[in-house]
Amino acid sequence: MREYFSFTQAERLLREGERVTRAALRGKFVMLRGGEPCIGSYIGETSLGSARPYAFTDEDRAAADWERFTREKPAPWEGCDAG
Repeated sequence: MREYFSFTQAERLLREGERVTRAALRGKFVMLRGGEPCIGSYIGETSLGSARPYAFTDEDRAAADWERFTREKPAPWEGCDAG
């Protein structure tokens, strides 16, 4: 069961080092770097990510669908590559 938060609660989570997201961000997450919000995403199935500065919108501030960001990686493929 998903737990949703208001923007105020999401800000608290960010200050605690959590990454947060909402449906409108389409799989991206928000995190704090140097106290400033950044929006980011992972690059494919790697552990590499990209992030850039982010300014919260009025819609973000009014939203009550914030949640902790969790990344689900696909199950490792087991098999062989035939060449």
